[in-house]
Amino acid sequence: MNELPELMTIKELRDYLKCSNQNAYNIIKSDGFPCLKFGGSYRIPKNEFIEWINNQRLNREVSQDENRS
Repeated sequence: MNELPELMTIKELRDYLKCSNQNAYNIIKSDGFPCLKFGGSYRIPKNEFIEWINNQRLNREVSQDENRS
């Protein structure tokens, strides 16, 4: 993740996640996703994105553990 710029574009998010343009926009519009909007452009702060990714992983692990019980 060190190769990511401090403020990512939608294209950089899409390339990093290997998802479609539509999926990238769905992600940035989801509750809790860290993004900034400047006019018609979105920017995603790298550090907040990394924190969001880590929280997604943690939430998934907790969900899987609950389903096993």
